[in-house]
Amino acid sequence: MLLNAEVDRIVGKGRVEGVMLRRDGGTSEVGCGNVLVCAGSVPQEEWLRGMGIAMDGILVKAGPDCATSVPGIFAAGDLVSRIKRIPQALATGEAAAYSAYKLLKDPYWK
Repeated sequence: MLLNAEVDRIVGKGRVEGVMLRRDGGTSEVGCGNVLVCAGSVPQEEWLRGMGIAMDGILVKAGPDCATSVPGIFAAGDLVSRIKRIPQALATGEAAAYSAYKLLKDPYWK
């Protein structure tokens, strides 16, 4: 894990071979086979509140179908769960996608 670094570009031909990083006023190449970029660790949820979405601290309040307090907006993954795990994100993502599909197929405004 490299902190306080900015990915300038991913290097490789047909696959990831490394990244060019900007940090400490210069650039350097780091060899790797995969890249996972973390875009910060401080949640930015004020824009959700501004849309009128009900919150529970920094989490979005959502039902089992992942519907929020604003009709037509669904939330999943880290937005709705204190459990920050990929299987949890996949499960809520699937539920949100299916709920959105059902809404589009039979909209509430009919």
